[in-house]
Amino acid sequence: MFNTRVTVMKKVLVVVAALFLPLNIANGEEVALDKLVADKDFVISLLMNCKEDAVEDEIADIDMHDYLMTCINDELEMIDYQPITELPKVDDIPDTIK
Repeated sequence: MFNTRVTVMKKVLVVVAALFLPLNIANGEEVALDKLVADKDFVISLLMNCKEDAVEDEIADIDMHDYLMTCINDELEMIDYQPITELPKVDDIPDTIK
């Protein structure tokens, strides 16, 4: 009889935990929307730093875009900013830092 109660309690706990799981997932998605958007100048400064790192790491031209996207988005994620979906255009970079 004792084993039956333990089994029933385990099943009840699993069901209760399963009921709360969607609430945590929905809340996690909400938090992602609240992240700040980095301004263009900050993203450009990250791009310049990542380009310097790419030279030091001897990244091939064919892999450069992916490397820079990952580098910039990793930096943005560390400070809780939204990731970027495309690299800044060359026209957006001031002549003084090209």
